[in-house]
This record gives sequence, C-alpha cells and structure tokens, in this order.
Amino acid sequence: MAEDSTSALILLVTRNVKNAKLLGKALSDEGYRMRVATTVEEFANSVDSDEPIALALVDLTGFDSRIWPLCERLRSAETPLLMLAARKSPTIDRKGHEHGASSVLVKPVGVRELLGLMRVMIEG
Repeated sequence: MAEDSTSALILLVTRNVKNAKLLGKALSDEGYRMRVATTVEEFANSVDSDEPIALALVDLTGFDSRIWPLCERLRSAETPLLMLAARKSPTIDRKGHEHGASSVLVKPVGVRELLGLMRVMIEG
C-alpha cells in the first residue's frame, strides 16, 4: 500500500550532522518526518522502534561492517533502503544490494533527484 508522504517517516543514517540538517529541511518542506541516526547504536534503536519507517537512507561514509546486519533487518521488514557512498565501487554496490539497498548513489547527490527517487520508492 502506498504511504501518504505527509505521514512518512524517513530514517537517515549519517555521521554528517550538517548534511542531516540540510536534508531534514528539504524533507520537512516536502511533508516528510525524519529521524537521524549518527551511530550504529542509534541506527539499531531506530530499527527496533515500533514506529514504521517508510524509507531508510544510509550514508555509508564513516560506518563499519556493523551496519550490514541492520540493513538486513530493514530488508526483512520490507523497508525501502537507499545507500549513499563517497565513491563508485563495485564492492560497495554489491554489498549494498546484497544487504537490501534498492540503489547505491554516489555523493554528491542533488536534493531534487534524491527527493524524487525517495518519493517514488515510498508512494510506489
């Protein structure tokens, strides 16, 4: 079932607080709500939350392999997942897709492009 964007919760997993604030403003302007996780522990707590996540956006920069099981849990819950990477890498692409990512985007990504892709993934 398509989710109404005015109620959709986006989980942003990133170490970059400045980018989170900028994206948070853009998402808010589009009617989305956002939860930010800046550590693996916060990511785990968000995945364990009872509140359904409409889409997860995971910036891989600065995280280690402990994020992969959490991505798997999102996939098991059928939560759409986008990943951001600092550079193009066949290994990152493969691992991202293996762990549930619909797409692995290389930074920088335009906000309009990202919002459009997110909208399509959420609203189906």
